[in-house]
Amino acid sequence: MRYAAAAAQMGARSWVRLGIDWCAQQAKHHFIDGGAVRRALRAAKSRSYAEHGRPPTDEQLAAIVAEVERMHPPQRKVKLLDVGSCGSMFGGYEHIDATALDLQPNPDVPTVLQCDFLELQVSSEGTEPRIEPEADSPAGYLRSLPAASFDAVVLSLVLSYLPLPSQRADMIAKARSLLRPVIKPHTPDAGDGVDHSQRNGLLMIIETMSVDKKEQTWKQQVYLQQWVEVIESLGFSFIKHTKMLRSHALLFVTTPQRTAPTDATLELRMRSHVLAAESASSANHSARESLPDADE
Repeated sequence: MRYAAAAAQMGARSWVRLGIDWCAQQAKHHFIDGGAVRRALRAAKSRSYAEHGRPPTDEQLAAIVAEVERMHPPQRKVKLLDVGSCGSMFGGYEHIDATALDLQPNPDVPTVLQCDFLELQVSSEGTEPRIEPEADSPAGYLRSLPAASFDAVVLSLVLSYLPLPSQRADMIAKARSLLRPVIKPHTPDAGDGVDHSQRNGLLMIIETMSVDKKEQTWKQQVYLQQWVEVIESLGFSFIKHTKMLRSHALLFVTTPQRTAPTDATLELRMRSHVLAAESASSANHSARESLPDADE
């Protein structure tokens, strides 16, 4: 209950609301206002010039537009998963159909599902979510969600609460499995060499300055750059970073997933944790040096 009350207070703060507004705007731009189509056309033209020295044909471009709009008609609401929600944060946006979940939801917000996202089962595409009754959660306990069932996933002030860097990467991988797949339109010129894959899912991350301090340039954001590298390896392409009042905002779109080495440990490290660990190590080293020699 203390966690739920603290989360509710956090969600009401103006700088947190700024992050939610930013996510809602990105979703609207991408799915409703034609951002996905424009990105798809730019990518197709760039790839065609790079590989063939010429632009795609009008017929190829029209096929790309038609497939993107078929997968998400502009008039359809954005199906969004809000992980670690402080409440019904996206309830006031008409273009968003949000599913909110939290580890310990506020019982005063009956629409938020209880869920341990890292333990959430991802079922086959097209199956139904599995929700079980839960005494402390009016909405119930969410046990499973079908794969590729959301247009967008929001992780707002969630990753920094996880104790292990590997858990943060695991949460990103789970989010990727729940996002719409990369789509390939049925073009009339099959095998034409043009990559018609469309990046159709959005991942939006809002995090505090504990991840990385607010630098003047992107090149100085060392820890955020490491996050981008890891997240891209999990099937995303980085779109942009926005510095907000008291937080960082990161936007990604889905790309074909790569197969990571089985022995690879993916981690999202935070500046505050790394500095704390280095300080503790230095203190321990100094303490050992101050101990009297056993021979004295």
